Amino acid sequence: MIRRTACLAILALSASWSAAADYYGTYTTESFPLPNCSIVAMAPYWSSLYFDGSISTSVNSMIQQSVRELGESAKKDGYNAVTGLKIFWVGGASEGEFHQAGSRYKGMLVAGTAQVMGTAVKLQCQ
Repeated sequence: MIRRTACLAILALSASWSAAADYYGTYTTESFPLPNCSIVAMAPYWSSLYFDGSISTSVNSMIQQSVRELGESAKKDGYNAVTGLKIFWVGGASEGEFHQAGSRYKGMLVAGTAQVMGTAVKLQCQ
């Protein structure tokens, strides 16, 4: 009985130690800015986007959505934060005509790919 109780206590302790109680967001720095916290686990996270013939505000919205989804995915997987966030973009713009909200415009259209990446971290804070 003592052996079973000890095993259950160890399992409960390890579950509470590894579970992410709080999610602190995404950071462009490589380190985590909270004092008294140390990284106990980490994993790479990334997503890729492709866009063709989009206006710049749409591209910006897609990249920001990808950053949010990256953080949500890390949080769902039990991580406390994403550090070292980087966005790589390759592409260009050209002049063209496009339709938005039923109106016809002439302006710049963007085509390219983007990759959003960072390192998800699990923290142990004292």
